[in-house]
Amino acid sequence: MPPHLQYDTRDAVGMRWILTWKSMQDGTDAKKAKARAVILGYQDKVYEHKQTASSTLSRVGRQAFLVFCAQMHFRIQKGDVSSAFLQGDKLEEDMWVIPTREICQALNVPEGTVTKLERAAYGLVEAPLWWYKSVSKFLASIGYVRMKSEPYMWVFYDGQYQPRSIISGHVDNFLFGGSPHDEIYLKLMAAIQAKFSWGQWENSPFVQCGIKIHQRDDYGFDLSQQEFVDNLKPIYLSKDRERMRSSSTTDQEKTQLRAVLGSLSWLCGQTDFVHASDIGFLISTVPQSTVQDIVKPNQLIQEVKRDPIKLTLHGMTKGTPLDMIAWADAAWANRPDNTSSTGGIVIGAAPRLLRDGKLCAINLLSWRSYKIDRVSRSPACAETHAVVDGEDELYHVRYLWTELHHAPPIMQQWTSDQIVQQTPGILVTDSRNFFDKLWKDIPIIKGAERRADIEALTVKESMFSTGLMLRWVHSDA
Repeated sequence: MPPHLQYDTRDAVGMRWILTWKSMQDGTDAKKAKARAVILGYQDKVYEHKQTASSTLSRVGRQAFLVFCAQMHFRIQKGDVSSAFLQGDKLEEDMWVIPTREICQALNVPEGTVTKLERAAYGLVEAPLWWYKSVSKFLASIGYVRMKSEPYMWVFYDGQYQPRSIISGHVDNFLFGGSPHDEIYLKLMAAIQAKFSWGQWENSPFVQCGIKIHQRDDYGFDLSQQEFVDNLKPIYLSKDRERMRSSSTTDQEKTQLRAVLGSLSWLCGQTDFVHASDIGFLISTVPQSTVQDIVKPNQLIQEVKRDPIKLTLHGMTKGTPLDMIAWADAAWANRPDNTSSTGGIVIGAAPRLLRDGKLCAINLLSWRSYKIDRVSRSPACAETHAVVDGEDELYHVRYLWTELHHAPPIMQQWTSDQIVQQTPGILVTDSRNFFDKLWKDIPIIKGAERRADIEALTVKESMFSTGLMLRWVHSDA
C-alpha cells in the first residue's frame, strides 16, 4: 500500500515460512526441500464470520470414480497444480498482509510493509473454498457438470448425453478419466492444462493422497499403501512391562495408543478393509485400556506388514450394468462398556449375476465398522439399526451412480427417489427377524422394540419408492 494511503497495521495479518522435506515418490528414498510462505490466517479479525468449509472427495467418491472408469474403459491420469491457491480467481474482499522479510526484499519494499493480497494463499481460512469455486467455475465454462452428491467430481457429457470425461480432485490434486483416443477428451485436457500451471502430470501408476494407484490392462485398478505400511511403528514395551498384561496403561501409553490406532484407522479407511472392525473396536478400549490393549495393535501392525492389503477393483466388459449391494450386520453389546453394539456395513458394485445367486467379482465402494449410536435392547434391535444405516448409505451410492451416467436434462425429469431407482440396489441381511418383519405386506409395530420397528419402515418405504431389493442369507454366507 502506498504510504500516503491510511491503514491500520493492526488489521493486517502476518506470514511465516513452512519448511519441509518431501518424498520424490519415484520409488527411491530421495527427498527434496520445500519452502512455502503461508498466511497466519488465525490473526484475521473476522475469521469467525468467513465461510471456510470446502468440498473434498470422499472415499465413496474415489471408489465410484475408479469403478466408473473401469466400466467405461477410461484411462486415468493425475495432475498436481503448482501453487494452486495463487491461481484461483481474485479475492472479492480486501485482505491486508505483512509479508516475510525475504518477500519484502524481493518486492523491494521496507520490512513490515502492509500489502494487499490479490489472490488466496495457503493459510488463508477461505483459501480452499475460494480455490474450489475457481476450479468449479472454470470446468463449468468448458462444459463439465458438477455432481450434486459428490461435489468434487465433474463429468463431461456429449450432445447425445454420453459421458466422455470425468474429473475428481482433492484440493490441488486431480484425477482425470477418459479415452486417450477420444478427440473430445484430448481437447478438454488441452484446455485444462493451458488454464493452470501444473507441477506434475502422470500416467498410471502414481501416488495420490498417499495411495498408490495402478490401472491394469483390463482397466481395473490395484490400490496399495506400501510406503505408509512400511513406516508404521509399534509401541515399545519392555519385556517386564509386556508381562503385566492386566495393568492399566499410563497417560503416555494412552497417547501412543491413540496415535497408533489413528494411523491404523486411516489405513483401514482407505484400503485395508480387512482390519476395520478390529481397529474400530480397539479405539473404544483406550480410556480403560490395559497393557494387553497395546499388545493387540502391535500384533496388528506386524500382521499388516507381513501381509499388506492390496485393494483390487476388477476390470469388466465395457458398459457392464452394475447393481449396488449393501451388506449390513451387527454384534450386540460387544463393546468394552458391555452395553454398546457394533454395526458393520459393506457396499459394493457387482454384475447382475450376483442377484441370481452366482459368484462374481465385487468392487468395493464403501466399508465401515462403527459404534451404533443408541443402546440396543436386543440382537434384533442392533441388526435393525445396522440395516437401516446400510440402506441410508446405499441410497447415496445409488444416487451418485445414476448421476454419473445421466446428463442434467435427463436428471431434471426425475425426483430424488426416481433418480435412485435408476440404479438397482440390493440390501443383504442375515437377520431373519428383520427380513420376515419387512416381508409382510403390513408390518406390525409391537413389543419392546417399537422405535426400531418404526425405523425399519424406512427400508420398507425404500422398497416401494426406489425398487430396493431386500435379501436374506444365512450368517456363513
